[in-house]
Amino acid sequence: MGGFNAVDAIFQLVMLLFLAGLIVGVVLIVRSVFGRKKQLDRIESMLKEQREKENK
Repeated sequence: MGGFNAVDAIFQLVMLLFLAGLIVGVVLIVRSVFGRKKQLDRIESMLKEQREKENK
């Protein structure tokens, strides 16, 4: 029973893919949150400019 078989290799591959998926998921969520904040800031500045033009 002391050896390396195909089931062990498949299990290791699946666990590696799972770990990589978790890392990619966290990175995408963080980028999405920061991207949304930047987008809201841009929209807010555009609205401010529009209000300033209307008030003139």
